[in-house]
Amino acid sequence: MKGQIGLLLLTLTLLPVGAAEGQTQVEGGIEAMVAAVEAVNTSDVAGVSDAPGTDQVAIIASKDKSAAMIAVKKRCGSNLVVGTVTTPIDKGDDSTEFLTFSGPPDDFELGLSWKWRGWNKDKLDISSFDFDTLHTERERICNRNGVPEGKPCTRPELEAVLAGKSATVRNRELRSFDSFVLKKVALKDLAFTATAGRTERKYFSLAGEEESDDDLTYSFALSGGRIYANWLWRVEAAAKRKFKEQDKGQLCAPVEGSESLESCKTLPVGKALPIDVFPLSFELRKLMGNGWAISPKISYDFKNEVFAGSLPVYFLANEDRLLSGGIRLDWEEGKEAVVSVFVSSPFGID
Repeated sequence: MKGQIGLLLLTLTLLPVGAAEGQTQVEGGIEAMVAAVEAVNTSDVAGVSDAPGTDQVAIIASKDKSAAMIAVKKRCGSNLVVGTVTTPIDKGDDSTEFLTFSGPPDDFELGLSWKWRGWNKDKLDISSFDFDTLHTERERICNRNGVPEGKPCTRPELEAVLAGKSATVRNRELRSFDSFVLKKVALKDLAFTATAGRTERKYFSLAGEEESDDDLTYSFALSGGRIYANWLWRVEAAAKRKFKEQDKGQLCAPVEGSESLESCKTLPVGKALPIDVFPLSFELRKLMGNGWAISPKISYDFKNEVFAGSLPVYFLANEDRLLSGGIRLDWEEGKEAVVSVFVSSPFGID
């Protein structure tokens, strides 16, 4: 690394004035590269789109306001750990309970995720950087985000003007600002996630009695891959258990004091059936340019011995100019392929 720093200093002495100014704007070369990797490492984890950006605790409502989450985030070097507790929001009084004197609520889910991202500094060839082009690209990013005229186009100034933006927009713009590193050296990406929870499910027994169960659901996933400036690949192995409700039936009883009215209730008939899957999947995410992106994924479920695949093509943007919709092709072995129009969370390389 010392040799690289020496090469950088030698390069600076040979640059023309304009290029040297461009180098000044990239915040000292080596430091900016390390900051860039750390910036990418702060991307969202485990679907916590508005999780705290530093070591802290946050209470978050889901986008559809159906659930609330407590997220605890801790960073140790290149390691990022996020713990979550999720419960549904009561539609009646628009509130939720994470813990009561009698214990956890009937419906809750615990989550834990770990992410590590690193890079091989030995493969970084500083002499290959075009600092003039980099300076021009960064000025364009600063201008479109409203960095005040007269202020230097640096990462702190850009962070200041992005402070009021959503986490998705901040990550996108800062990633663009720092993408010169990922064009040269890929990030190594490792992650592990685990969830466990219970949901109270009511049903009718075959005898016509109303009963309930709260069997445990869980998921475990381990993934690894490489992240580049505008694309990534990732392999993931997982194990999941969820439950599928039985067909519903209706049970009616006479209303007390009435000879013609009945009170009816509709519930599944029988306990929910457990569904276990053990998929191994390969995913590619690529920003194609000209306002579109693809995210193909293929998987094999070892439990059910079934291949499946999907090909979302993003070309519709939301109000923040982020790709969040398009056309999707889904295929599963033994079934007909399905083409649909979709709207999802914004496309990202993370």
